[in-house]
Amino acid sequence: MKVADHKTVGAARAALEATGEIPQLKRTVGADGRARKLPAKKKTAKPKGSASQDRREMEAKQAHIDELEAAREHDQDFAERLRLAEIKIVGLEGEIADLKDENAALKAENVALREKLEAAHQVAARGLGLGIDGEVQP
Repeated sequence: MKVADHKTVGAARAALEATGEIPQLKRTVGADGRARKLPAKKKTAKPKGSASQDRREMEAKQAHIDELEAAREHDQDFAERLRLAEIKIVGLEGEIADLKDENAALKAENVALREKLEAAHQVAARGLGLGIDGEVQP
């Protein structure tokens, strides 16, 4: 029989449990016949880096935070510009509607003035004995 170190056995068992080759039991049965829960597995601690490495990581994280804040400010600036543009568009749409109404009124006035002018030409032509085209009528 071979004798193995308890650390080696623990590492091998953990690897086999992770792949499912050894079932992971939730309870064990003691010599007295009573079932007991297994103790919780300890989480492995993250290996500590050097102080300079930690500082570099913090600086990188802070730089990322600064970039995100700058992007948020930039987005807020664009959002404000968009709101101002939308307000301006609404104002211009109202102005266009007013100009269309004014254009329609001016067209109607133009038609009425042309009709008056044509009537005045006809009256003047009859009074002078001229035809519509301006020639003298007998």
